[in-house]
Amino acid sequence: PPALQPKHVTMLGYGALMSEQSSRLTFPNLTNFRYVKVKHMRRVFGHPHTFLVLREKLIDVNQTLNLASLSVEPVESVKEKDVEFVAIAFDVILNDQQRMDFVER
Repeated sequence: PPALQPKHVTMLGYGALMSEQSSRLTFPNLTNFRYVKVKHMRRVFGHPHTFLVLREKLIDVNQTLNLASLSVEPVESVKEKDVEFVAIAFDVILNDQQRMDFVER
C-alpha cells in the first residue's frame, strides 16, 4: 500500500503490537517505542478480519470461532469527543522484506 512506501515510518499499535516484545517480532530494529493517547477515536471489535475472507483456504468459523478483529474509527457524536484510548507508537525504517512481512501479518 502507498502508506507503507516511505522508508522512515512511525507505526501506531492498538492491538497485537501493544508490547515492545510483540512489536519486535515484526519490526526487530524499531526505535523510540512509547505509549501514546489517541484522541477522538475508539477501538472497535466485532467485524470479520480480512484473513478470513482473503486467504485461499477460508477458515471454518464454526470450528475455530475466529471471527472478530480490531479496528479504530472516529467518534461521531459531540458527547463522545472526549473519547481516547492508549496505543503504542514506534519508529522504523522499512525495507522491502519488512514491508511485505507486515502486510502479510
